Amino acid sequence: MAGQGRSASPFRPLPPGEPVADARIDRVERWLKAVTLHEPGVDDDALREVGSWSNRDLQTLWIEVNVVVQLMRNPRKGIFSVRPDSQRAPTEIRYTARQLGRLVALACAAGGIIAEPHCVDIKAATSLDADLMRLSGLAGAARLRGDGNYVLRRGALLHSDVAILTPRSAMDPVSPSPLPGPQRLRLEISDGRDVDLGQDAVHWDIARMVLDYVKPSGADAPAPGRDAMVRQWYTATAAWMQHVEQHDHLHLARAREIFPADPEVLFLSGCQREAYAAPRIQSGIRAADLPAGMSLGVASPRGELRQAEAFFRRALEVKPDHVEARLRHGRVLGGLGRHADAAAELRQAI
Repeated sequence: MAGQGRSASPFRPLPPGEPVADARIDRVERWLKAVTLHEPGVDDDALREVGSWSNRDLQTLWIEVNVVVQLMRNPRKGIFSVRPDSQRAPTEIRYTARQLGRLVALACAAGGIIAEPHCVDIKAATSLDADLMRLSGLAGAARLRGDGNYVLRRGALLHSDVAILTPRSAMDPVSPSPLPGPQRLRLEISDGRDVDLGQDAVHWDIARMVLDYVKPSGADAPAPGRDAMVRQWYTATAAWMQHVEQHDHLHLARAREIFPADPEVLFLSGCQREAYAAPRIQSGIRAADLPAGMSLGVASPRGELRQAEAFFRRALEVKPDHVEARLRHGRVLGGLGRHADAAAELRQAI
């Protein structure tokens, strides 16, 4: 089960005099190559490399990938701030002139815009090796087909595959001080008992972040809610999480922000909240000793059933013939003690 922590500080710039390490720029370059080389759905070398990175590496990667995507959209940009869900306000990121030049060149390749005027002016192509030039060609070909989101889509698939195909890594201890990127708690429960609590790898956070930047053909700004692949990704990954009981309410919360009236997103949200009402999860939550400021986002059993009922009801308003949603709705109504309503709903499902 995943949750989040929030920084106690409203604004956390990098400490004065502490530059971004060059290794972080090296890592985003390796990430772009892995995005190009990885075959979706396959446990290959590119997947294993990204899967071997520490959570701290991934947290800073989240920042650099965010910056590269901003530069893909505007290679002349020079001021950057990022705000993970776990922070209340943005963090300003400062790069040296050399680091920024490298990031712009990487963005020119990732966006398939190597022939655009600014990328030509800075001679971006001269700093790219064969792998990055190949990436540039693939991204450019996608742009010619009307899709400027090649790296975003493949980046999301890469991190999804790492989360799904690789064994779950050992958790890091919960940090008492805020870290620069997103933070995720993972609580492992067995037989209704809290078994382990720590910080989980932020692969899903990186995947969600890059898809937030998806811009459909002809759009002036990112609009992931208009993209079929983004919708399919959210519903497929949320269903997988529930199938293997790796619950993450933040995943579906973001899905509902992007697709507020999608019946499958609402249905899966109801299923998740119904699962949270189960005694084995509730007892594990009660036993967990969470650090100050950390939350797993789980309410009381009745509170979870009420949320589940609302999600199933909304799914049925959008799609009245959703039989499984109606069956689940009836069961949740029964759990809330509304037996007459439950019986009517179940009869309608039959």
